[in-house]
Amino acid sequence: MPPRPQTDLDVEALVRQLKGGDTAASSLFPHVDVLANAGPGDATMYVAFRVAKSGLPVRMAGPDEPAHLIKQVNDFETYAYSSARLADALGTTAPKARAIANHLGLTSDLVYSKLCRLPDGSRALRYSEQARRLIAQQLPLLDQVSI
Repeated sequence: MPPRPQTDLDVEALVRQLKGGDTAASSLFPHVDVLANAGPGDATMYVAFRVAKSGLPVRMAGPDEPAHLIKQVNDFETYAYSSARLADALGTTAPKARAIANHLGLTSDLVYSKLCRLPDGSRALRYSEQARRLIAQQLPLLDQVSI
């Protein structure tokens, strides 16, 4: 029988275990403790974990991070609008869209915008759906000449 897909509830269950003080690898990751060396004597066993695209966006925290598990978020889903796409959605130009977002204070609030790292390594300010809705609501009320 194939294993069932993991869900956010599984991650939340792991977090509850960790908060409850249960940090034993055998309880956090069942079936890993059944791995054993088949031969006599001491040996080092290396275990590799395969991460599939269909799995949960979770990674183990590093030793300098104050967590055990870190859930990763796709910024390009949360902040789906570039300046040009935001401008198209609002029926204006990209410089005006950026100026309005800046005027409304959206560029300093993570609910509305975030400076995201692009696949080529550069960084660009991206906007959320909430930013688009707020700007669309405020646009008729704004004096665009003064902005």
